[in-house]
Amino acid sequence: MAWQALFDAAPDVLTQISAGGAEELLSLTKDRFRTETEPGGRPWEPKKARDGRKTLSGKTSRLKGGWHVKRTASDGFTIAPSVDYATYHQTGTKRMAARKMVPEGHLPAAYSKALEEVATEALSAYFSPDSKPAGGGGIGFVGYKIIGLKRKLNIKALIRRLANAGQE
Repeated sequence: MAWQALFDAAPDVLTQISAGGAEELLSLTKDRFRTETEPGGRPWEPKKARDGRKTLSGKTSRLKGGWHVKRTASDGFTIAPSVDYATYHQTGTKRMAARKMVPEGHLPAAYSKALEEVATEALSAYFSPDSKPAGGGGIGFVGYKIIGLKRKLNIKALIRRLANAGQE
């Protein structure tokens, strides 16, 4: 089968890449709250009022926990916060420092790398000789789904949590 024929027969592979990319960006966005840093790595401006909570983690943590995949399609994806006031934190105001949660414009290296890995895994799975429908030796579609599941589960973090739970 020619490469063009494979691409023409693969409308779902772009949607898979989009869905995987959205999940990766959600994970990276959640990391912003954990590390209290902007997408490029610069620390967020400290809070003016110290109340014992992390920056941008209010009483409800709705901003922190409300990020979700809004749309995935073959032409891209959208992630969004569940609260309207996220914009003020992202861009800042006259009285409040900007604390970027998602990249604007140029993607930082960590984001580019994550998206590249998602695309590479999906395309390798689709175009491998053993995959269906491409028909031919690699990890195939099921293998790609397993890789995505491992990435979502974050096995190392799970092991750390289990180890810490045993010490309590």
